[in-house]
Amino acid sequence: MKAILVAVLLSDGCHFTKSDPVGTDIMRAELSTVCAGKGVTVAVPKFKVGDRVERIGWLVPEYMRKGIVTGITLNKQGQDSFNEYEVNFGNQLIMILFETQLRSATTDPH
Repeated sequence: MKAILVAVLLSDGCHFTKSDPVGTDIMRAELSTVCAGKGVTVAVPKFKVGDRVERIGWLVPEYMRKGIVTGITLNKQGQDSFNEYEVNFGNQLIMILFETQLRSATTDPH
């Protein structure tokens, strides 16, 4: 399977319109180089809508530990750490979290 990442150069930065998780890190590095030459920054989401994620931290309550990404807001300055993710933890509990607060979860979130 090949990774597909399409960057659209706009006045406020590089935006990615489609992604496939395979090879994303390699593509991110390549596109960062291309976009940097254009004087713009890059924000590539680590997760996509539908991904199962787990909150990082030992103070996270068990009922808010695992969820599903339902929305993504890319950081306008291209700083990946500040991409925001809307995560549904079930029972209508939804939070907005930064990329640094999440990691991939391999088990069922509910």
